[in-house]
Amino acid sequence: MQKLLTAISSRRRASFAPVTSSPASPRSPHRRARAGLAALGLLGGLAAAAGAAGAADAAPATAPADRAALLPDAATLEARAEWPAASPDLRLRVWMPDAIRRVRPLSAHVEVYHDGEASSQVRIESLALRVDGREVARREADLRLRGDGGLYGELVRLAELVPPNESKRYAHRRVPIDAYRAFSVDELDLMSDELQQLGTTLAERHSDAPAMGLLEVDVDLPALLGESAAPGARVELEFEVNYLDPRGHHASARTRQSVRVIAPFPRQPLPAGGAGARPGGTLAGAWYTGDLHVHDCKDEAGFWRGCPTCQAESLNWGDDNPLSRLKIQYDTKGADWFTSTSHSYCIENATEYEQVRADALALNEEGGVLIIPDTELTSSESGPREGCLDLNDIICAVDGGVNHIGAHFISTWKAGGKDIGGGYCYNPIYEVLDNIATIRAEGGFVIMNHPCVDPVLGGALTSNSDAVLTGIRQGGLQGAEIWNGSSETPGHAAWWVDRLLEGNKLYCYAGSDTHDDVYDFGWNHVYVWPTLTPATLQRSLQAGLVYVSTFQYLALAAREPGQPWVPMGGDLSVASGSGDHDVEVAIGFDMGDRTGTVELYRGRVGESSETLLATFEDVTGSGYLFATDSAPSDRGSYYRAYSTAPGSPRGVAYSNPVWIEPR
Repeated sequence: MQKLLTAISSRRRASFAPVTSSPASPRSPHRRARAGLAALGLLGGLAAAAGAAGAADAAPATAPADRAALLPDAATLEARAEWPAASPDLRLRVWMPDAIRRVRPLSAHVEVYHDGEASSQVRIESLALRVDGREVARREADLRLRGDGGLYGELVRLAELVPPNESKRYAHRRVPIDAYRAFSVDELDLMSDELQQLGTTLAERHSDAPAMGLLEVDVDLPALLGESAAPGARVELEFEVNYLDPRGHHASARTRQSVRVIAPFPRQPLPAGGAGARPGGTLAGAWYTGDLHVHDCKDEAGFWRGCPTCQAESLNWGDDNPLSRLKIQYDTKGADWFTSTSHSYCIENATEYEQVRADALALNEEGGVLIIPDTELTSSESGPREGCLDLNDIICAVDGGVNHIGAHFISTWKAGGKDIGGGYCYNPIYEVLDNIATIRAEGGFVIMNHPCVDPVLGGALTSNSDAVLTGIRQGGLQGAEIWNGSSETPGHAAWWVDRLLEGNKLYCYAGSDTHDDVYDFGWNHVYVWPTLTPATLQRSLQAGLVYVSTFQYLALAAREPGQPWVPMGGDLSVASGSGDHDVEVAIGFDMGDRTGTVELYRGRVGESSETLLATFEDVTGSGYLFATDSAPSDRGSYYRAYSTAPGSPRGVAYSNPVWIEPR
């Protein structure tokens, strides 16, 4: 502990250099994992790749880009990751959306942290919200914080430097999300080790002596911006925390955050049906936007924040959001639904799961954003390890390793792990194929969550037994989470494409994996008819009537000439035998106010990669793009679209495929 405190107080990169504990130290799961990788002869490859690259922003799997060369050096990143002081005694963080599509009243959480010596104490008295120097809201408080010598501040700093799939720090960042690429494997190892120690130490502190807490204040955005504020409208918020310092003197600390209105998602009718030159919409429905991977405050380790917590999530510290607060935030983001996917090891029994269901159903009675009570289920893997490299498979003494699946539209509790440190490694954990069968039997479906962060570096809780996995036609997985977190994750998309080329029918979906506030990512846009209900949402998700996009609209349909158009997610049946079949493909698009690029890809079962059939550049406005091709009659094939468009957020979109199936 003294070594840790010394390293924190010095804030020097040299603190990462010495390795004073054994590589097999029981307190160092990441170090044990990398020791195991070295024994397998894989560590050298990791070390070479860590400073080089992840996959580029491409549709399936393309050559890695040297992203590390674009990052600041490691020392600069470490300095930028430091949590700045708002006063001599306090550090502040504001938790609330900073970009919204719907102007709604919401609340802001201001995180207050006292990093003084353990003998020092401050007393928080109030939180005031000001706009243009005018006080618009105030909340009285009586919160005593005792210094922790910088422990929590160091945890926050390190969480920005390690891979985000370890720390879940996808938003509210001070350094780029791929900052970890600027560090060597040894440096990442030591940072992850210290992060684990800090999380455990903080979780063990007495609840009557916190160093940090959350203050809440209402923010009436309709009054500040106007209910019909147009995109581009902005308000600057100043938060002032008033407190008694360690000497008993009145003091204050301030921080700012702006909130801006951004453009709504552009929409066009679903391209489906009709035998005309372009698809003619035949379903009287609408597009609804949502998130398939959401964790509320039950999945965090903040042990003194007033929400039930989970020891197994010792690295996840941030905002405390029950479902009710998340519902409001999703509304401001322009979303219409989300799934509550608490970790199975954080919900340990049927009673706890029934409470999640009851909370969601009660909130649904209020109208507005729809909540589906689901679970992120820890499963064991079987079969050869021929998938994505997974550090957790070495950390956990579970035969075949472990992965995470999204268990959606379930009705009963699903066991998977325990609410203890490293709980994803402890029984009861059931085999993934058995879990898939159980979930399908009760009317639900399964998505493979974060299947492969990086084709070279691997990830955590990825899919590492791909050979045993099957798709929809075989009664297996429904799809893959091709987007996890705040930025595009090409490794996940590459995993999905590999499964498609093997002949598996799998849909693409996305999840923010937020453990804190709601943020923009590659949203799921689902065509639902006639209205949005749990049943109609499930029907459309399972039909693949989904495109994944940060902004622009992108959908796809295909047909044989003169026949009705089949929408994305569907099967176009063609006669089997010799010879190819002519296929027409229509790509529906809406770029909003941007100019972008659209690409059309073809995949044929048994081939090693997809073929880029067409690239449409300088695409503006809305409409259809058309292409023709020949599909083989002796094996399955598919078509899908991909689009990019500069802007904020950067426009990226994936359509689901149309499959060409010989009959």
